[in-house]
Amino acid sequence: MTALHVELQDGWEGRPVEVRLDGSLLADLRPRTRYQIGLAEALEFEVEPGAHELEIVAGDLVAREELTVDAETWVGASLAADAIELRVQSAPFPYM
Repeated sequence: MTALHVELQDGWEGRPVEVRLDGSLLADLRPRTRYQIGLAEALEFEVEPGAHELEIVAGDLVAREELTVDAETWVGASLAADAIELRVQSAPFPYM
């Protein structure tokens, strides 16, 4: 198993959010960004290595990312006015 970190970062103000992996619901939240550090929620899931589809759903906004998780992976999700923006990287995000 490999760690997949999903971090809800900027712009979250308490609206319902679902985190799905390969169609399965992993988390159902109402995150609020702590603007001092730019983070609302940090989640960690153990997944099988290989290809996965990550979905972040907030109302009518949906972001999808095809991921290949062969090593520990971090995904940052920020909510803009009309879109959810995803960033994928192989190292932790820096927070103050």
